[in-house]
Amino acid sequence: MDLTIQEMLQMADIMQKQTTKAMKIESSLIKKIETLSDQELKGFQVKEEYENMWNKAD
Repeated sequence: MDLTIQEMLQMADIMQKQTTKAMKIESSLIKKIETLSDQELKGFQVKEEYENMWNKAD
């Protein structure tokens, strides 16, 4: 399969946006985790929190 330069640029743009979005979410999660007590950490569902933040972003 051959890609045009335009298609490669579009793909690069999508990857950059997704990477930036993921980094912002991960930074927010780190800040949130740092403020939680030990008890809160035990019940913290990081995967679900990440997915919720991902779906709400943009």
